[in-house]
Amino acid sequence: NCFDFFCVFITVLGWGLGGSGAASVLRVLRLARIFRLIRKLKGLRMLFNTLLISVPGLINIGSLLFLLCFVFAILGMNLFGKVKFGENLNEHANFRNFGQSLLLLLRMVTGEAWNSVMYDCMITPATSGCDDSSDCAIGECCGSQGAPAYFIAFVVLGTFVTLNLLIAVVVDNFSNQKREEEGEDVTDDNIKEFEVAWRRLDPEVTGYIPLSEVINLIKETPPPMGTYGTNITRMGMIRFMKNLNLQTGDSEYLHYQDALSAFTTRAMGIHVNDLSEETKDEVKQSLSVKGKMSMQSLGSAEALREHVDGASDGRGIAVVNGKSRASLKPGLSIVKESL
Repeated sequence: NCFDFFCVFITVLGWGLGGSGAASVLRVLRLARIFRLIRKLKGLRMLFNTLLISVPGLINIGSLLFLLCFVFAILGMNLFGKVKFGENLNEHANFRNFGQSLLLLLRMVTGEAWNSVMYDCMITPATSGCDDSSDCAIGECCGSQGAPAYFIAFVVLGTFVTLNLLIAVVVDNFSNQKREEEGEDVTDDNIKEFEVAWRRLDPEVTGYIPLSEVINLIKETPPPMGTYGTNITRMGMIRFMKNLNLQTGDSEYLHYQDALSAFTTRAMGIHVNDLSEETKDEVKQSLSVKGKMSMQSLGSAEALREHVDGASDGRGIAVVNGKSRASLKPGLSIVKESL
């Protein structure tokens, strides 16, 4: 595959370049072979996928952290830019300019000696011989007694809030990824909810919907078979579509039984292509039987009426299984016509 070709290519290229610096860099790139383990180790693959899915959220929170550091760096330059150096506030960690302020704040986010820097920014003439006049020279001024408010506010917002948000994003995505890998049981109620969602997109019960409506079907179907009521990112939706592994050939339409099988296997964490031929046939046969029964139920107006507890007063909102759902007017009109 492409990855194997890349490893072999840089190896040959490194031999061709001899002992130059570029060759050394290429030899280091051969360490990328270790990523082949990701495909073989389920736990490692899960962690790697979690990292990829978390990237958009991490970028957003990282931008928020940078904005927070930007504001506090400018504020720190105005408050402590002239303070006399001490043991921890020194030439390597200070608020003399924006760059140094930003680096110091980034260090403080990790929790390293932030309280010691705070004490150095609170010096008085009695403790360090600094100049407390308003026109003191740079590097000779006293600190501010308001330093605790500045430093504690930054540590709370930067460390205890922002960094914990990063952890929360990763943990949440890991939980979702683990649920996708291991799967959940699909009950008859879940299939009924899928039928209701399908009926919204196929009110005439033709058994087919355009492939362009698959995303809407995903959004209208409640978990574990869909994503209704959950916040899913664009990357998450792409992974969802990929895991469905829809087999439609050249057709632009999706059949109900094919959709039900794809949604069910994905929800239960079954990777059909990884199964033995015997097991694969058993799974397909079981899903086919379930799909035919559900297809018959889908065309039954009585079944749909039993699954719809009530509808709103003309606004197109219905309650399905006790939960508010999107517009069911097309499905309800068919029920009324058939009754």
